[in-house]
Amino acid sequence: MLRPLALMALLSLPLSAQAEMIEGKVASVAERGRVEITLPAGLSANPDDPVTLLTDIPGLGLTAISTLWRVERVEGQRLIAVPEAPPTGTPQPGYVARIDSSAAQAEEQAGTDRAPIGAGLAQTESDDMAAHLPDIPLRQIDPSPAAENLYLAAQNLMSEGDFAQAAPLLRDAARQYHGHAMTELGALYAFGMGVPKLYDAALAWQELAAQYGEPDAYLRLGLMHLTGQDGAPDIPLGSEMLHKAAAYGSAQGMYLLALLYEDGTGVPASEQEMVSWLRESADYGYGPAQSVIGQIYLDGDAGVSADRARARDYLTRAAENGQVEAMETLAGLLEASDPAQAQSWRDAAHAAPANHENEALCVRDWECYDAVEPAAQLQPSALPQAPTAAAIAEPARRTDEVQECDRLAANPFDADRPDPALGVDYAELDATRALAACEAAIARWPDSRRFYANLASVLHKLDRPAEAFDSAMVAAEMGSAQGMAFVATMYKSGVGVQPDPARALYWFERSADAGNVAAMMFAASMTINPGSPQYDPVRAAGFYRAASEAGYADGTANLGVLFNNGQGVRRDPVQAAALLLDALERGSQKAYQELLVDYSGLSPDTRKSVQRLLQTRGLYSGGIDGAFGPATVRALRAVQRE
Repeated sequence: MLRPLALMALLSLPLSAQAEMIEGKVASVAERGRVEITLPAGLSANPDDPVTLLTDIPGLGLTAISTLWRVERVEGQRLIAVPEAPPTGTPQPGYVARIDSSAAQAEEQAGTDRAPIGAGLAQTESDDMAAHLPDIPLRQIDPSPAAENLYLAAQNLMSEGDFAQAAPLLRDAARQYHGHAMTELGALYAFGMGVPKLYDAALAWQELAAQYGEPDAYLRLGLMHLTGQDGAPDIPLGSEMLHKAAAYGSAQGMYLLALLYEDGTGVPASEQEMVSWLRESADYGYGPAQSVIGQIYLDGDAGVSADRARARDYLTRAAENGQVEAMETLAGLLEASDPAQAQSWRDAAHAAPANHENEALCVRDWECYDAVEPAAQLQPSALPQAPTAAAIAEPARRTDEVQECDRLAANPFDADRPDPALGVDYAELDATRALAACEAAIARWPDSRRFYANLASVLHKLDRPAEAFDSAMVAAEMGSAQGMAFVATMYKSGVGVQPDPARALYWFERSADAGNVAAMMFAASMTINPGSPQYDPVRAAGFYRAASEAGYADGTANLGVLFNNGQGVRRDPVQAAALLLDALERGSQKAYQELLVDYSGLSPDTRKSVQRLLQTRGLYSGGIDGAFGPATVRALRAVQRE
């Protein structure tokens, strides 16, 4: 039986109080996330009111599910609410329900439905411009089979070059909430293929498709903003869209990000980030990235040690994906060891046709965007940016000495703090004193990334979430794992920034890769629950394993639960028992809960394995029956004291 996994509060951003809210409680949960909510006497709500569901997690406080619910119907003090999208968390009876009872009334008084995406865009004077813009409200529902058939028919027509016939089919499919059709229709408007060339319509359809989580929509938005289609480039926004495309799995988006990090266009120049994105794009199967990372491994360039075997592997995959340069390089590598194969690759390179789909700024042969403007010609971002080598004429100004900002605001889990003994819990943070200290530290040592991460916590405690997000992003872009985790948490909670679970997971993963244990646990929590759109138990097991290897006992306990469940790993009761006992001995509250409070959720085989291990250690002499009676409990408590 699968059991929900607890998340320890290593990094939390308590939700700010919201003035226009009424509160109720979740009474029951039905299929597809539908919930019944009860309101206190004297309170009422309206159909279509937005609802936020929250749970009180020890150490975290009230923490919201990112998905928004809407009131479907009202029956006195009882409401039925449905999620607007597949829920990012699983609600339970007893959850707090916060209802904005003024939102629907305001819309009703305005005499209009919620504005469709693109309604705020500048429009032409043409009377029929509205006919080209999206005319549907945002509703996260699955497209019908009929919509899929329309989309496939449109794809067939486009492959034959009949865009005029394909466009109305795409529009009909898009009106039935088909995300792929929305982004394809936007591309037709961007290039005038079968429809008028209308930038506003192209942008509006891409923005709508992006809200349906379409990676190609984020990719196209990134290209449109980076290249200044029908206007000045917006590099920061373009970079943000490419980060989202990458987070949703766009290999081309990952490759373009690598190019931005190489040149320092809209982001701090970083060979490490460039290589990381190239590798990820290549592993997703993108030919140009495979070719470039293969050459990097061959040459030992960009801070990467030469590795001929990895170079050959990437170059072979790139050549098989039609990359001519990779074919030619492979031919040179194989000349001495396998002349026939070398000649085969030379012949393939000579015969290979031009492949526009593998060009970084082309989505396909007719959809190629202009070159990205050089970074030196770009307008600076409105947000604070981390210093780059090109921007600093003098030697880097940083310090590893303990400063007042560290003493007052260092996070206990920030690996950058200069003394492991430092660390202030959020609840105990004296934000007023810390603000002056951290601002002074940044002014004196602007290249010490930990001060930006510290300042983010301070600003958040002072209820200045937007500024907190900006400061955390500076720290993150400078490579601060704590800054990355802070950014991720804000995207997850929707405090200071629009909630974005995919972006949250992206930053948690980056922070986890940099060694932040809190990020490992949060990333695991986002990928372990079957009701989450990010559900990936294998990845979750990897995050819990990393936290365990970093010495975090609750990570070990959660990994033990996965072995008990067979979730993301092979079911192994012996391994589950060993991990849970190890975690219990190291003081894990999760292990205590599993073994001494809620042990009935463990499988009988796991409970028997626990008794055998206790017997081996000389702590238990009873029967191996899986029943945790007084003798087993005494033995487990003895493990706690060891």
